[in-house]
Amino acid sequence: REKDGSHRDRRDGHVEAVDGQSRRTHPVKLRFDGLGTLVHERDMDSDYTRWRTQRTDQPLNIASGGTEIRFFGQAALGEQTLMEGFRTAGQLPKRPTRLPRLGFYGWGARLTTEDETQILADSVEDRGCVYYSRPKLFGRPIPASLSLRTPVEPSQEHSVKVWTTDECNPARIQSFQGSDLVTKSGGQIWEITRELPKLNAISVAYRGQAIGQWWDKEEIVRVIKGRQSAEVFALLRWFKVPVLSTQLAYNMQGAVHRDPVSFLRAWLLSEELPEGLSQKHVDEGVKSVVRHFLWGWRAKPYMVKKMFELLARASGQVPPGVDAGLLRAAEICPSLIWQNQFYIMSQRATALREFLVRQDEQESQSSSKFHKPQEPVRRRSRAYGKQIDDIKSALSSDEFSVMIIRRENRRLGETQEGRRMLSVLILEEIEKRATQY
Repeated sequence: REKDGSHRDRRDGHVEAVDGQSRRTHPVKLRFDGLGTLVHERDMDSDYTRWRTQRTDQPLNIASGGTEIRFFGQAALGEQTLMEGFRTAGQLPKRPTRLPRLGFYGWGARLTTEDETQILADSVEDRGCVYYSRPKLFGRPIPASLSLRTPVEPSQEHSVKVWTTDECNPARIQSFQGSDLVTKSGGQIWEITRELPKLNAISVAYRGQAIGQWWDKEEIVRVIKGRQSAEVFALLRWFKVPVLSTQLAYNMQGAVHRDPVSFLRAWLLSEELPEGLSQKHVDEGVKSVVRHFLWGWRAKPYMVKKMFELLARASGQVPPGVDAGLLRAAEICPSLIWQNQFYIMSQRATALREFLVRQDEQESQSSSKFHKPQEPVRRRSRAYGKQIDDIKSALSSDEFSVMIIRRENRRLGETQEGRRMLSVLILEEIEKRATQY
């Protein structure tokens, strides 16, 4: 512990690995506070590993499957929760932990401690198999190249997709494969021999799906500020552009609010992708991005109606009597239900509320067979105490749109039980108002 009260870890020699074995590292003194990543390096004499400080203003790439991380100094003191944006990602690992075990989404949200007193990484991103790309040198375009984490020789199923922009087509995709690609260093580097000005993003694709990508955030900002379309939103998702990062989130939110229908078509229905590309399935990470940009937003009534039509199309099997659009909103972004309150019949609100309560009770009973029994949503809501009372009061006084964007309420949206509980509270208020009028 330093004189100013801060804490520093000093380690040299051996580093304990995840499997319990110890490995020899480069003999250097560590003196830092925060997030450290274990990287493998090579010099003229030998290979070695060393801990490197993760700069708080730099992104953390979760695709480094072999990379281990741990927390040093003040970040490792006490039991603290790790937050990826508004989502709880578990406890701060004090032992070396491989990145995939933490289950990050990788859409650009900031990595912090729960109380936000310490920023650990400015952005959590996912570049897949791509380590680095260099489309420019001293501001001038050069043959685009991709440096891969593991050497791979391109097959007939591989291709390199390049997203460029021109005045007529903001979603132009060029595809390169076979003789268009030159590999170096045994497949470690893939190079496109042509010059590609205004490159927005570049990706290694396998059978039409992106497996590694790189972006020019400055160019992406220009695209987002321009004309919105479902094609642009679809490419942002396909290239896994970190749209929640501080560089992109503000402009992305403006784009979504200007055209939420196109956004939902691209992110929930996987529509409007250029030919030859295919989206991965809609997972919880994709839903979290949708929730981020639509949470608490006061959309115009006609726009909300169109959004619910799309949500209904994005639903899977729906029980009889339950509105598909309402159910999908409850699963992804409950605040949208409140925005649509004047178009919801009391019978539909009752049917969905009863289904959610019944579904929650069934899940609680099934989980008790293997784990500690869970409390049903009604009894669990009592544990939130004043927070739930404040939400109920806001619903009855039409201040819900202000209350729901507070950080503690926003965090409820990142858990299944929190979304279900909010949906039940909103539906109960809609039913109550229907009986009054």
